[in-house]
Amino acid sequence: MSTVLPLGRVVLIYEAFGRLAPSPVVDLNRAVADSMAQGPAAALPIVDELVAAEALSNSPLLPSVRGVLLTRLGRTGEARAELELAVRAVRQRARAGGAGAQARRPRLTGPEAAITVGFSNTATRADA
Repeated sequence: MSTVLPLGRVVLIYEAFGRLAPSPVVDLNRAVADSMAQGPAAALPIVDELVAAEALSNSPLLPSVRGVLLTRLGRTGEARAELELAVRAVRQRARAGGAGAQARRPRLTGPEAAITVGFSNTATRADA
């Protein structure tokens, strides 16, 4: 039996976790939870702060989340640029890791997986 937490509670959990163990990945997860609970406009400032701080540089996570948020806000030109940046970051990681299948398909674990799962299983709840 599984329990589903209300999205507002998930946001609060990430806020508390961010105070206990601050990290850009926790902040990015909080932004994803915020976007699901309140819509993309609520989450974009959090993501923009991470961009301004140059957090998660060379990672596809930040531009991919920002690209999804911008898409949901109808800002398709900006979204496209962010998503292209994310693709370039994935390709750079693949080249750095060699030519094997593992390098072509980055494996996400921990908080990074939560971001991916959160967005891939979300049917635009708050911004519908």
